[in-house]
Amino acid sequence: MQDRTGACRYKKCVQVGMSPHRIIAQMRGEESCLPMVTLSSKDVDYSHMLQNLLYIEEKIKILKESDYFPYSLTRTIEDYMSQPSPLNHTDRYHIITDWTKPIKWIGFSKDVAYLPYKLWGYMEIILAIDFYKTFAIFHRLNFADKLHLLKGTLRQVRLFHSSYDSYLRGHKEIYAEPDGYIPFAHQYRYSTGVFRLECDSSFYKFHEATCVPACEKAKMTIEKAVLLKAIIAMNHDAPNLSRKARDLVAAERLKYVKALMEIVRLENPSDKWAAWFLRLYELVNRNMYATNFLANLFFSKVVPITCTSSNVQLERIWVQLLIQ
Repeated sequence: MQDRTGACRYKKCVQVGMSPHRIIAQMRGEESCLPMVTLSSKDVDYSHMLQNLLYIEEKIKILKESDYFPYSLTRTIEDYMSQPSPLNHTDRYHIITDWTKPIKWIGFSKDVAYLPYKLWGYMEIILAIDFYKTFAIFHRLNFADKLHLLKGTLRQVRLFHSSYDSYLRGHKEIYAEPDGYIPFAHQYRYSTGVFRLECDSSFYKFHEATCVPACEKAKMTIEKAVLLKAIIAMNHDAPNLSRKARDLVAAERLKYVKALMEIVRLENPSDKWAAWFLRLYELVNRNMYATNFLANLFFSKVVPITCTSSNVQLERIWVQLLIQ
């Protein structure tokens, strides 16, 4: 309970811009020997950086759970890059509190989007693009590097957001969307309040591979989640980035790595924080594996259907991310 109490106090301190090290020190009786660790450094104010991420996350949450859904079969990444960000106008949309029961589809259409239903993977991709637009560093890249960064990391950001969002809504083993939709589980039913999936075994393996089960072990919080999402987004190893872009993105990523490290240090004893940090950071690699697993499912399960059915068409944005 002591560490959990410390985490709560730390969270409140950060939210009001305070330095939490003294409160944590008093809890542990380490006032005389605890180094002056805060979420600030000479060059970077980590507290302010974290507050910005949390503010953006709340905006994204509003859009995801509202009637906002700019579905299009033909729009591209470039189209969504150039449009004004809806994050600036979340008050225009209405939160959906009573979701329509999800339908069992593989194909999707604009008509279905008006019912209202959301194609959740598509929705998350659009929200991820708007997430990148909130980074000042993103606007310092030329257009080609912006596109390379998005193509190289969008799917990872999208899957990680879906995973921790599902976990923070109470799902511990699989990820499910707000309307109850479970990816790839086209046949499902409730049994004593628990989802029982009736599908191919590879779908079980996909849900096991996501970060949802690992979030519990890593003591995931929204603060850690948004920092990890920023780390995943700012991947300087994205294919085809220019040397200048790699350097800029790598420097930006390091800021979020350090901020995450400071949070873990504040929450844990000095002899345990490093292990907890590694456990959290391993989610970056786990999410990459799950993203690749999902891509394999796409090519083995979805593509054959789109090739044999005239009623199922693939959105242009998925073609860009998975095929081109």
